[in-house]
Amino acid sequence: MTCVGFHRKLQFLLTLQRRTEKLYNSCGRELRRALFSLKQIFQDDKDLVHEFVVAEGLTCLIKVGAEADQNYQNYILRALGQIMLYVDGMNGVIGHNESIQWLYTLIGSKFRLVVKTALKLLLVFVEYTESNAPLFIQAVTTVDHKRGVRPWSNVMEILEEKDGVDTELLVYTMTLINKTLAGLPDQDSFYDVVDCLEEQGMEAISQRHLNKKGTDLDLVEQFNIYEMTLKHEDGDDDVSTSGHKDRRRSSLGMNERRGLERRRSRRHSIQNIKSSLSGSASPSSPLPDHLSPNFLSPNGQRLEDLNEKVEEYEEEEEETEEEQPVTEPNTEDEGEQDPYFQGQESQSESSYTSKCTDSFEPYSSRSSNRCSSHGS
Repeated sequence: MTCVGFHRKLQFLLTLQRRTEKLYNSCGRELRRALFSLKQIFQDDKDLVHEFVVAEGLTCLIKVGAEADQNYQNYILRALGQIMLYVDGMNGVIGHNESIQWLYTLIGSKFRLVVKTALKLLLVFVEYTESNAPLFIQAVTTVDHKRGVRPWSNVMEILEEKDGVDTELLVYTMTLINKTLAGLPDQDSFYDVVDCLEEQGMEAISQRHLNKKGTDLDLVEQFNIYEMTLKHEDGDDDVSTSGHKDRRRSSLGMNERRGLERRRSRRHSIQNIKSSLSGSASPSSPLPDHLSPNFLSPNGQRLEDLNEKVEEYEEEEEETEEEQPVTEPNTEDEGEQDPYFQGQESQSESSYTSKCTDSFEPYSSRSSNRCSSHGS
């Protein structure tokens, strides 16, 4: 290294050290000036980005940002965005999951500009490489676990429009979801995210926007991408597979063909259950054998014949009760039954008990082949 190069390097380090100390120790107007100038410094001298990352500058930014108001947070987001434009900066963010956790936390902010900028930076992060999608999910899980809420709660609050309608934020949010799903390497990780969203009302939100007149076309496109991707993964033959990559379950080896023991979404399973129930309740469906009029009871009698006899017996009992005064119960008939039905009852009961005893078999233990490991 030449003297000029060494001198320049020393200036970088001294400038960086002063900036880092200033961020930690400043407050008020001085801190605002330091944060405001940070983006311009990285623009003017990209070599400082690498040194800033190595000197744990990201940790410094996140610590200051966690305690700052929305104005300071906007300055930090500007600086972080400039850092992520460089390879060294992005690699630093990839290795510093706390930065992604902080960005996810900020999309739950009450300040629109903070939310919008955080969503943009998360999109840049997820789109940079597919391996960043699991890192983003890791950040989401960590933040929401600490808060004691369901994963993706901040995302769902935006989609539920609790703070009013904001089409631009909706588009950014759905794009982030779709980009994240597109970067996942296997079906298990895909369905873990989708099922969590569906449990929090994603289907109703999607259908509301798709069926509403005048919905922004970019938003319609993002919801359609989500719906088509989900149907494709569930194996819907009516959906074109163009533009969608095939996924394997993480429990299957690389040489296994897609389609074996495939997992389906929560929505798909619920729809199948509803279809089965509606099909079994159809009037045109044939009765099961045990409900058929021609089905024989254990003693060989047709159920239809037995039902007729029971009805006749009940009618006779009603006539007898009407004839007897309330004050003079018939003690002679009390507790008596028709010999025919008494015999039928004992014979049916013994046959049924014998049949149940003969058909009892202990359950065999089953082992599950499902593996929950996630691809990175």
